[in-house]
Amino acid sequence: MTEQQSWQGIAQSKGMTYLQRLPEAIPEGQFLVHNSVRPTHPLGSHGFRAWLQVQDEHLEPCDCGWTPELGTHYRVKLRPKISPYAEGTDPARGEPAGLYSRSRKPTAWGGA
Repeated sequence: MTEQQSWQGIAQSKGMTYLQRLPEAIPEGQFLVHNSVRPTHPLGSHGFRAWLQVQDEHLEPCDCGWTPELGTHYRVKLRPKISPYAEGTDPARGEPAGLYSRSRKPTAWGGA
């Protein structure tokens, strides 16, 4: 199995049909979706991909202005990047992040 066959098989198992060109109309029960790359013409250039799929909780309407003639299209909801420090812990130490941790007290410059 080639890499292309592999991702196509995964996409088909999820009800996704990657597009080589835009359809004239969106089929009933399908949603036009694109990836997070800036839309370009033709499809596939510069990493821009689009596909048809059934609705799921990972899609949200997109307002980028691409293909207004086809009506509303969607994008995959972006997951916010959460810093490992966001919850106030230093993952390397397993303790609160910050200039000083609980286990260290401030020291004078140049001293331990």
